[in-house]
Amino acid sequence: MLDVRINFLKNRLYLTLDQMHSKRLERSIPVLENAAKKLTPGFTCITRVVDIREPEATDFKHFEKVDQLLSDFGLAHVVYVGLANGNRLPPFSETPPYYTASTANTIEAAERQLDLWEASVSNATGPRFSN
Repeated sequence: MLDVRINFLKNRLYLTLDQMHSKRLERSIPVLENAAKKLTPGFTCITRVVDIREPEATDFKHFEKVDQLLSDFGLAHVVYVGLANGNRLPPFSETPPYYTASTANTIEAAERQLDLWEASVSNATGPRFSN
């Protein structure tokens, strides 16, 4: 399952993942692309991982496409929620993505983390958006 939501006021993408396999992930790429197109470059993302399995070799090309797609549309920072008990997302490509990533225990903690991250980026570089 992949659930995709957008918060336009926060310029934020919300993804919920559970047991993804290649065919389902491949069908999800246009959905992710459509969502990313609606956001302004520099957007952030909260990815909630409900259940992650060990990826198969065929999954990696799709994960790489997702990494590249989100990077191309300007993803700046992602927070992963739900990677407990030693679970972690594997590196999806050999080249690092153009965005940064971190983890949080809850959606609320992820929201606070991204809000603080955005404030620190804004303070360091000036306002991200002009009126």
